[in-house]
Amino acid sequence: MPPIRSSSSDGLKVLIFDGGDLRSLSQIEILREYMRRIQFDTGEALRPHQVFDLVAGVGPAGILAFLLGGLGLTIEEASEQFDRLCRDLLLDDQLDTESRTEKLETLLKDMLRTAQIRENQKLCDPSSPACKTKIALYFMSSSNLGRCRVFRNYESRQYEYNPTILEALRATCSMPHLFMPICAGPDHHQEDLVTAMLGYNNPTKEVIRELLSIHGSSWRIQLILSIGAGKQAPLSIKGKGISLVEKAVQEAESVAEELREHLKKTGVYFRFSVDRGIETLEQAQGQQISTIYSSTSTYLSQKDVNESLDSAIKATFMSSLVTLERLNPYPSLVMKSSNGLPPLSAFFVMRQAPIDALVNGLLSVNSDDPRQRIMVVSGMGGSGKTQITLAFARANENCALSRPDEVFTTDWLLILDNADDPGLDIREFIPECDHGSVLITTRNPNLGNLTPNHLKLDVMTPEEAVDALLSAAFGPSSRRSERELSTALEIVETLGYLPVAVIQAGAMIKKQQCFYDYIARLKRNRSKLLQNPSLQRDKLRYPHSVYAAFDTTLKVLSEQSLRLLSILSFLHYTGLPRAVFGIAAKYDFKYQPYDIEERETEFEESAQLLTSILTRDGVWNEDMLDEILEELQQYSLVTLIPGYSPESVALRCHPLLHAWAQDRLSPSDRARFCASAVRIICGATHLVDAAVGNRLITHAESLTRTTPGLHINDQVALDAIQRRNGKNKNSLTLWMEVHQTVNAKYGPNHGRTALATLILADSYGRAGDRAKMEELEKLSVERFSQLYGPYHSMTLWATGNLARTYRENGDLDNAESLNRRVLEGYEKTELDGLPMSNALTELATTLLRRGRSGEARALVLQALKIQEKNLGRAHHVTAQSIQTLAATYEREGRYAEAEPLRSEVLSLQKLIHGEEGAGTLNALGWLALHHYEQKRYEESEKLFASELQGRRKVHGPTSENCQSAFKGLISALNAQRKYDTVDAVLQEELPRRRMIFGETHETSLLLEQWMAINFHAQKEYKEAEAAWRGLLEKRRSIGAAEPLIIRTLHGWGNSLFCLRRLEEAEHAWREEMERRMVIHGKQNTHTLQLMHRLGCVIFEQGRHKEAEKLWRAELDARRMLSIGIDRDTADTLHSLSQALVEQEQYIEGEQLAREEINARLELHGPAARMTGDAYAALGFALLGQRKLSEAEEVFRENWDILRTVLGSSHEISMEAQIWVANALIEQGKRQEAERLARSVLDWRSPSEFRMPGGWHMLGQILIEIQYIDEAEKLLEEEYSCRKKNGEKNMQALLR
Repeated sequence: MPPIRSSSSDGLKVLIFDGGDLRSLSQIEILREYMRRIQFDTGEALRPHQVFDLVAGVGPAGILAFLLGGLGLTIEEASEQFDRLCRDLLLDDQLDTESRTEKLETLLKDMLRTAQIRENQKLCDPSSPACKTKIALYFMSSSNLGRCRVFRNYESRQYEYNPTILEALRATCSMPHLFMPICAGPDHHQEDLVTAMLGYNNPTKEVIRELLSIHGSSWRIQLILSIGAGKQAPLSIKGKGISLVEKAVQEAESVAEELREHLKKTGVYFRFSVDRGIETLEQAQGQQISTIYSSTSTYLSQKDVNESLDSAIKATFMSSLVTLERLNPYPSLVMKSSNGLPPLSAFFVMRQAPIDALVNGLLSVNSDDPRQRIMVVSGMGGSGKTQITLAFARANENCALSRPDEVFTTDWLLILDNADDPGLDIREFIPECDHGSVLITTRNPNLGNLTPNHLKLDVMTPEEAVDALLSAAFGPSSRRSERELSTALEIVETLGYLPVAVIQAGAMIKKQQCFYDYIARLKRNRSKLLQNPSLQRDKLRYPHSVYAAFDTTLKVLSEQSLRLLSILSFLHYTGLPRAVFGIAAKYDFKYQPYDIEERETEFEESAQLLTSILTRDGVWNEDMLDEILEELQQYSLVTLIPGYSPESVALRCHPLLHAWAQDRLSPSDRARFCASAVRIICGATHLVDAAVGNRLITHAESLTRTTPGLHINDQVALDAIQRRNGKNKNSLTLWMEVHQTVNAKYGPNHGRTALATLILADSYGRAGDRAKMEELEKLSVERFSQLYGPYHSMTLWATGNLARTYRENGDLDNAESLNRRVLEGYEKTELDGLPMSNALTELATTLLRRGRSGEARALVLQALKIQEKNLGRAHHVTAQSIQTLAATYEREGRYAEAEPLRSEVLSLQKLIHGEEGAGTLNALGWLALHHYEQKRYEESEKLFASELQGRRKVHGPTSENCQSAFKGLISALNAQRKYDTVDAVLQEELPRRRMIFGETHETSLLLEQWMAINFHAQKEYKEAEAAWRGLLEKRRSIGAAEPLIIRTLHGWGNSLFCLRRLEEAEHAWREEMERRMVIHGKQNTHTLQLMHRLGCVIFEQGRHKEAEKLWRAELDARRMLSIGIDRDTADTLHSLSQALVEQEQYIEGEQLAREEINARLELHGPAARMTGDAYAALGFALLGQRKLSEAEEVFRENWDILRTVLGSSHEISMEAQIWVANALIEQGKRQEAERLARSVLDWRSPSEFRMPGGWHMLGQILIEIQYIDEAEKLLEEEYSCRKKNGEKNMQALLR
């Protein structure tokens, strides 16, 4: 049927659905009547998408908009699906929020599946089947609930993330307390999204604005059909959601009344909403929907509604002369000075979010509410408070606000601009009455306590700032080049989007024609540029320049506040933990992690300056800090950012204000305030304070980068912060220079030189040179011992570092010996505090690596007792010990006891570090791994996904810090065989990384590595081999780090082995072995695991003696490590036993097989496949010695175990059955052997050959019992299968 949608000469037709609840069913009934009348008048069964140019919705009605507009369903089809969805979600008041959300997602996925749309289908995709007509779905970010945003299925000049259809539908429905928010967005900036029902439940104004942005103001509009979900208090799920939905419906009707008044003469606006009969719906659940349908039918039969529907039908087909400009609820602002208002700036740019906030605060109220309306707008100087206020007043002077020439009115607006003086009681200027509106602008956010309507005006959005800059520099224009836009964005980012700075820059650019040179000029002469005012028509109380706006506060700030602000100007402008002042004061502002060189007088002077500002009589006084910060906040010079705990509250100021605070200082003041800033940051570098200290990375980087002549002690202290966070790539160079300087000044046998040597060792280790690290740590231990004795704290510190290095290098004997020496030292010196607890946990970690988890646990419990006494449970040091305690249980397979500890650590880390702190993300990873090891892959997947999301948000989507979480997520998905999901993730990510970093950058190559792993997991070995081979070539060509070459060789060898290309696999693994031996040595678990694999590939080629030699060396090395019996050692026993049996060394093979059985029983218990395999190995050794009866008994034990574990019909169980039959044949028990062989023959499927040796042995058994034809057929099929698989050396089979 041909559509009747608008052409360029026709007017637009728009369908808009309010948000609602169960009552949204009435909306589709109203639309059904409208479409039925169109069909009656035209004789054509049109669908809504054929009538309307755009269908918009919010809340559950957003789904309705998608069904009708996106999918183009008929009314009947959409009604059926929407009715079912409402019944399943909104009638069951027993569902909690999380369960209802899960159910919503399931229903939406079913809906997409029915429409043959994949789950990851993007909303805006011209090839999508969900683009029958334009649809707009409205939502908000939970972090900015004042701003309504829109998801579209069509292209737009206004950027918005393109979600999947599922994400868009979830977002538009996510009413708080009814549904969980959905986290969505690009990887670098994901947000929690919720419905726009709270504030924009009737989105008609937003739709008009959208139409203006698409078509421009001159396009004609023919029909706006707005359908509400009832005018009275709506039904909601029982609980907190009731008041929220009620408020949304009230707001929707308020907007509808406003639009009806505004558009009553246009003839294009039609509003329908059931007005009675569905107010309470207190009937039983089965009757509620019937009541909705009957009440809607009654509503549609009313005379006025019937007439209005006919008018809407008429408008549908009648040409219109009404343009979008006539409908604009926020018409263009004209620069005029009327009604006593000052003129707007010629460079004013509309900022929609603040204007909307003013409208909601002062206009969107119940007309029957007698209260006076007060709105406070606070913000820093130059943020545009006055201009926004003027724009609002002008836009609404003919609406709810009166003209001053009227005789009497209660709709008046009083503007109190720049109410900045904290000594002024603003309440004296507010009329004492119960009507009218008061709008206050101020730098003092504390005035926001006067009213719940407080707008904290921030800077412009990037789009607004770019528009303002280009308009000020070049004049208004609708077209900008890509270069202009990107340059403008760079400029406004540098200026922090501050309105006064953006306009000042535009004026400067216009005057000097320096658009592409502006940033370079700003860097060369920042102070001069930001002081230079621009000439504008409006007269502010300060010149139009950035620094002039800030200078107004100099006369009113106290000396203490000015001094602290000056100190803050040398740190980074954002993210300074408030707690850092108290921590630094704890050490009298004099803490230095490393005393490398003597200090000059500036050290004491800088500490004294801080003492004079932040202490009373030399004692830290937090009240003094509170008073200073309150004063700075009163003038919006500093903002306190709330956090997850008192320790996480942070300071922030605008970057230009931050620059002003430093630029106004004299050279001598700069030096002393900068030195004090250094003292604050260095004062929080103690490991005990790491929860706060680790959040100082940006401040350490800033000081290092911008402060010339830093004292050597301060250089290394700032480096310590960066080094702990993996940020300082120049750490090794720095410490080499420090060591050289100190050694030259004090000589090699001085304590300061020994300290420099110890930290230099750590820098070598972080740079990957572990051999040099070990060498220097040994030297440090020796020097400290000579200088101070073996039990001095410095000697014990160095010894502990060396022990850790031994452990990480796999030398557990030396590691344990030194750990015990450190512990003994603290016991002798009676130091039972934190150093003792650290020594206990270090020894416990080493013992845990050796498999002695019980001993490790006892030590950790001792350490925890000390830590809880000194630090409390909620401390990062204590949390780390709890993590180690959990690991001791996991090593013993006691996951039920470990899990509460892992969960507690996650809770503690959230409390200490917040949701996105490093400790929290690490704890998420450990808990995810805990679930993964128990094969709880779905839970593991969710946790790894949360960890990855957090790491991407903190470090960026392609950071190396994300790799472990990415690996865990892919592993969990592979374990669930979600290969398509894995492939989609990798295919989406790889092009992005290649575009950003290039094809041969390691960040891109890591994705190729995961693609190879995914091929292997799906047993697509040819594709995996090709991927590994290509990756190896690329990594060799760029000279990649040795561990990466090793990892690639390993993966390549695995794929070759699975393809039975054994010689090539051996070649790859031999090269890997050579490289591992150089880096890790022989006494390393990874080296030993590779030695085992290399033995396997050699064994498969029939070189049994060579394989035996390798496995003997591996077994000796494992026993020397004293790891105890673990799975790897048991595997080595099994392989070595096989090699010996193949060489007819049956007695030793028997001994090793029996040792393996004991190990397997201890590790896995009797009902485990590996235990069964161990019995099979023993059976072969006994069979070789002709201990036939005993061999039969052992083979039967193997068979029983495998039947229990895998089932009787499993091919491996059948192979075990064949070996029992063989033992019977050897004893002459032909009848029973024949019975077992026949049952295998009845089951077998040799075309899928999976039992090397098993079919061959069955063929021999058949020959023995004279089943010659069956044997010949079987062996021919075996030969064909093996040949197809590329096997060689099949002479025995041919014979």
